[in-house]
Amino acid sequence: MILVKKVAIITRTKNRPVMLPRVLISLGRQTFKDFVWVLVNDAGDKGPVDEIASRASENGIDVKLIHREKSIGMA
Repeated sequence: MILVKKVAIITRTKNRPVMLPRVLISLGRQTFKDFVWVLVNDAGDKGPVDEIASRASENGIDVKLIHREKSIGMA
């Protein structure tokens, strides 16, 4: 049996390290826990995004990380 999350929270980022910790705090405060955080790094610096994804995972948040090599923008 495959378990599927009910909600995907998708965050696109590109060199915005101040925003990501705020998103993590907000997600950690949610009472509804059946979600996956899809974090899309749109060709930005990988270090801060990897760090926040690691922190999310350590805090019990299901996170999927996508690093794009070439920026394709918000759409």
